[in-house]
Amino acid sequence: MRSSAPPPPVGRRRRSWRRAGTSAALALAVVVLAGCREDQTGQPGIPDVDFTPHLIVTVDGDALTASVGPRRADDPAVSADPARLPTGSVMELRFAGPGEQRVVGYLTPPGEEPPDLDDPEVATPSPLVDSGIQRAGDEVTVVLTDPGTLELSPLDDLDRSLAIELTPAS
Repeated sequence: MRSSAPPPPVGRRRRSWRRAGTSAALALAVVVLAGCREDQTGQPGIPDVDFTPHLIVTVDGDALTASVGPRRADDPAVSADPARLPTGSVMELRFAGPGEQRVVGYLTPPGEEPPDLDDPEVATPSPLVDSGIQRAGDEVTVVLTDPGTLELSPLDDLDRSLAIELTPAS
């Protein structure tokens, strides 16, 4: 036997659809707002990272020179002569010479010999640092994470270089 109850009035059906739509919109808003809350994973955000340089390397037409940056001016692990940094440090390349310049840096791990970049039988390694083409006044910030010796030189003159010793962080 079937129920012979009449269907609800049209106005009542519209109200139930409105309530369902409002409930769905409210649920969606709660999900969106929950996704916008602050990250609680403990990972640093952009404002928490300090890119103040430990070591500044100035690149001009004649030489590459190092100076201790403002972040570690009193740290004995950072030195300009000889150039030395602990791993995890920030280095800044500042370009001061005329024209376009590009600096590359090859890392030699501790205890290994640097590759002979002029030997055609030796595969040329990829540089750890490649500044790209820069002009006077440009700056490039690099975070150095692996120990070894970083040999920086202009791409057009690999014989003119600056060696930076990267020591394990204490």
